[in-house]
Amino acid sequence: MQATLFGRGEAEVAGFGRAVHTDLGAGAWVEHVPGFVHGQDGLFDAIRRGTGWVSQRRRMYERVVDVPRLLGRPPDLPVLAGAVDALEGRYGWRLDRVSAALYRDGRDSVAWHGDRMGDLRADCVIAVLCLGSERRFLLRPAGGGPSRAIRFMGGDLIVMGGTAQETWEHCVPKRADAGPRIAVMFRPSARPG
Repeated sequence: MQATLFGRGEAEVAGFGRAVHTDLGAGAWVEHVPGFVHGQDGLFDAIRRGTGWVSQRRRMYERVVDVPRLLGRPPDLPVLAGAVDALEGRYGWRLDRVSAALYRDGRDSVAWHGDRMGDLRADCVIAVLCLGSERRFLLRPAGGGPSRAIRFMGGDLIVMGGTAQETWEHCVPKRADAGPRIAVMFRPSARPG
């Protein structure tokens, strides 16, 4: 993992000052927040060491396959609590489900999907914090079509909202030269109110 100017030092939430909002149409939107967290190198290490990572197998297309990443619940860390507070303050959703995925190298990935959120799927907010190596985060209309790429660097945040989980799909493709990366996901368990 390559250290960046803002990657070293104590981890802290830098905020939404560099947020780029994109309207995807049909009520869907995405925000990319470069440098949402400063000090991401130490946070990457703390989550990597402090999470009980597990491998999973899933049924896909008539067979059971290994999930190409490790999953877990990250430790309770002040910077993650600060991220939850900042996200809830900006978007008005209680993001009480925090999980993590460890992409060990460029062979680990996540295929095209929309998050399964039950009755929340048609209108919700989901945030993903990237720590570690840069990867591409791709979005495309549900069912296929031209994709949009976001360069997802360590410390960056992507927030998908509105109908994005129902009308769009996202993925993190394999990348031969990628180093380890952790994605921290912030999801709601219920509607605001």
